[in-house]
Amino acid sequence: MRCSASDRMTIYSLRTIFMIIPHKQLSSDALQGLLQEYIQREGTDYGDEEASQASKLAQLRLQLDRGEIVVVLDPALESVNLLPKREAEQLLASETSAQQW
Repeated sequence: MRCSASDRMTIYSLRTIFMIIPHKQLSSDALQGLLQEYIQREGTDYGDEEASQASKLAQLRLQLDRGEIVVVLDPALESVNLLPKREAEQLLASETSAQQW
């Protein structure tokens, strides 16, 4: 199944706009750069043995393909991040609630 632009979730609030961007809409170079930057920034604990960058990239790609993590864009801050899908959905839900007030 291929994601389309209509699959994109957008929430507008007084503070900012958050968007979940389907990772398949990113160019392979853009996705690769995002994943590499995330690995360098996050400093994730992989247990007693440090995992190779190739292994970490493969794990992130698998999580993206499974829908466990998503790409979140914040244009106001000009930033892109990876978040667990549940956390991103909660963030978007809280923005929706804040907007209604």
